[in-house]
Amino acid sequence: MLTYTGKMQERTQNKQSAVDYLEMNNKMESTRNMKIHDISIGGISLKAHQKFNVGSEHTLRIKWNSKELTVKGIVVWSSLIETIKDTVEKTIPIYRAGIKFTYIAIYISIK
Repeated sequence: MLTYTGKMQERTQNKQSAVDYLEMNNKMESTRNMKIHDISIGGISLKAHQKFNVGSEHTLRIKWNSKELTVKGIVVWSSLIETIKDTVEKTIPIYRAGIKFTYIAIYISIK
C-alpha cells in the first residue's frame, strides 16, 4: 500500500495515511515502484524506480478515502539515492524527485 506524510492543510508531520490509487501521466503506478515521500500544498517528493528529468511536466492523480487530488507539476530536482538488488540480483536504481505544483484540484465525495 502506498503511503504519504500528510501536510496538505495542517502541518501533520509523521502521520501516515493509506493512498488507494496513484496515477502518473494517465498510467497507474505500482505501489512497489513509486511512493510518496512527502506532500504539501506547494509540491510533492516521490521515491521511484524511474528517473525524473528536471524541467519535465507530469500529472498526478491520487485517491484516498473519499478524496481525490489531481495535480500538475514540474520536476525541480531529481537524484539517484540508492540501488537495490532484486530477487535475481538485478540492480534497480532508486530515485527521489521533487515536483512543484502548477495546478491543484481536490475532489471530495459526499456520501
